[in-house]
Amino acid sequence: MKVGDEFSELAYRAGQIDPVRAVQPVLVYEMFKIDYIRFLCNEGYRGTRLRLVIDEHANCSSIPKCGGQDDLNYPSMLLLQKDLASRISAVFHRTVTNVGHGNSTYKAIVKAPKFLKIKVFLDTLVFNELNEKKSFRVKVKEPPLKSNSTVLSASFEWTDSVHRVKSPIVIHPRSIENNIVV
Repeated sequence: MKVGDEFSELAYRAGQIDPVRAVQPVLVYEMFKIDYIRFLCNEGYRGTRLRLVIDEHANCSSIPKCGGQDDLNYPSMLLLQKDLASRISAVFHRTVTNVGHGNSTYKAIVKAPKFLKIKVFLDTLVFNELNEKKSFRVKVKEPPLKSNSTVLSASFEWTDSVHRVKSPIVIHPRSIENNIVV
């Protein structure tokens, strides 16, 4: 797959890309089968189309929502802004599991253009034991995009001054489906 320059934010992964550090993760975004099904339902998959992907029958209306923009517990956050005249306002719900050290504290550090307002609620995660879970929200706000806008990128990192867990945030002013060349 070839990705053009304006899609470079989508060309790398979230989380840990350093193989040496990856063998000692500290925070994990867990996903289970139901999470993938919920995501597909949120993307409009139903009936036969959904069954072809998951190889079983599932009724989207019976799957509980976890809330937020994408109904997904994943480090990356993508918002496709189809209506350029409307203000950007999105909330992403996420949960991380502490797999590093029993007593640890992580602070969120946001990196974003000045006009893009990103706030992490809880901005400090305090863990008292291994496998403890903490949930947080990431709220993104911005004025309407210009018609000639390209991809906007930001990120936040959880850090305890030694470890870093990065989450990219990408806002795209239109559907990306037709712009990726395979």
